[in-house]
Amino acid sequence: MIISSLNTKPYLATATLFMMKNITLILSFLFSVSSIFGQKNPFQVSFGSGGGFTGIYTTYSLNSKDKKISKALSNNNQKAQLIKLKKKQVQEIGHEISAANFPAMNINTPGNMSNFVNVTIGGKEYKTTWSGTTSGNASLDALYQNLLSFIPKK
Repeated sequence: MIISSLNTKPYLATATLFMMKNITLILSFLFSVSSIFGQKNPFQVSFGSGGGFTGIYTTYSLNSKDKKISKALSNNNQKAQLIKLKKKQVQEIGHEISAANFPAMNINTPGNMSNFVNVTIGGKEYKTTWSGTTSGNASLDALYQNLLSFIPKK
């Protein structure tokens, strides 16, 4: 019955196939995002800024497994834990990282004073560096500002 109705109305068959392809693409994207940023495949993000006359960089790191943000300065080997995030906050950061599409991103414009966000997923590291107040990529800028919002003020 279905086959005969599809043969008599070819536009229905085309529309049905188009919808099925779109649904398949959406589902595969959602499953890939959840597998990338789920606990099965943890991520690590480091972000910060530095340079200038001293050449010192402040680096903040977040590991999705332990949900802790730590701080390190490039001029010493000490690392200090700053805050532990909630699971939902870490998941939101994972979604922002996914939306930024780091594998396709190519931002490497360091200056005298530079900002950076580096993401490691499944052993593969993606680096971005830019100078000034914006990277030129709205998703990356939003991620950077969100990450900075978790850093306690002195």
